[in-house]
Amino acid sequence: MASRGTLISDENGRPKTLFFINTDVTDKKRLELEFFRAQRIQSIGALAGGMAHDLNNALAPVLMGLQLLQKQPADEETRRMLSVMEANTHRGADMVRQVLTFSRGRDHDREPLSLGNLVREMEHTVRQTFPKSIKVAALVPPDLWPVMGNATQLHQVLLNLCVNARDAMPAGGELTLATDNAELTAEEVAQFPNGVPGRYVMLIISDTGSGIPPEVLPRIFEPFFTTKPAGQGTGLGLSTLVRIVNQHCGYLNVRSELGRGTTFEVYLPCAAAPPAAETILVSAADLPRGNGELILVADDEQSVREMVSIGLTSQGYRVITAADGAEALLSVEQQMGTLRLILLDTDMPVLGGQAAVPLLRRQAPAIPIILMSGTAAAGADVDLNARLAKPFQLEELLCLVTALLAGRPQ
Repeated sequence: MASRGTLISDENGRPKTLFFINTDVTDKKRLELEFFRAQRIQSIGALAGGMAHDLNNALAPVLMGLQLLQKQPADEETRRMLSVMEANTHRGADMVRQVLTFSRGRDHDREPLSLGNLVREMEHTVRQTFPKSIKVAALVPPDLWPVMGNATQLHQVLLNLCVNARDAMPAGGELTLATDNAELTAEEVAQFPNGVPGRYVMLIISDTGSGIPPEVLPRIFEPFFTTKPAGQGTGLGLSTLVRIVNQHCGYLNVRSELGRGTTFEVYLPCAAAPPAAETILVSAADLPRGNGELILVADDEQSVREMVSIGLTSQGYRVITAADGAEALLSVEQQMGTLRLILLDTDMPVLGGQAAVPLLRRQAPAIPIILMSGTAAAGADVDLNARLAKPFQLEELLCLVTALLAGRPQ
């Protein structure tokens, strides 16, 4: 409440009355808080964008090196350690993507996919990594409808909710992952803002944990709000989840009871097209091989150059390197007759990859160019053959190189 007072005098100038005007400033204070919060999120977005490239540059050679080591003969204990290290490298990359998703709200490419596949993958992950005191069950009907979505983002939704469920069951319990088809009527979608009736696929993540206190429940989706001890939660997990669900034109509902657990329900619109086929990973022995083709790798990070070069040469390619876009232009000029493909990092000193692409196109229009980047949207406005997000799998790099050298569009 804001008050403003005015002294009213009589005809002789003596004080007579105090006149006060009281104004309710609740809405003004709420708008100010939202404005300050938006500024903070914008600042974090700018910071996250700068950090993402550096972090992914640091993770890229680690992941590539681990995959190269896994190709070598090793005992069971060494293979297990390498597998754990690789899994944690992917986890680090997922954390970077999570911050970027929250801070920037990027609308990634989507395709028809089955939530059932994601649920089964998550069930396997939970069984392998969660305490044995937590029992997990997955329920997926055989006739599940596809959804139009981004697999990485929806995997993040599942992961966030499963991790929260694990933390709510320190002494053990039951975690249930379920999917089902749902025909939502106008009355049923009325509980959601701007709800639209239609066909949806419902995703349920339910636990038997401690539950959420009623006074806390309305705040759980606020950015930076967390009930976890300092150092154990960022307050971004559920905020990211809401943003992803909204980007997919879906709805979210949560029910919780103290001492009896929590259930999250996610509704995603049904897609008309069939889901894409599942990706089948090949063994190291089946990785695509080259026949001595010359490839230019341009990156200002020496560790990235070295690991990418080792990965390519181990599969039969020849490699030359450059530390920036200017060196790349010179190398292309010197190797014009033999160079077959260019791998180019986005952010480099002297001349960055995105700025170098138009120059390379004029210099060597027929040579395929792959732009590597630690941020999702880099290279969106340049003439590329393909983009590769760091850190990437050795298999992913080799398959992309093989396809471009064979003249298959990406």
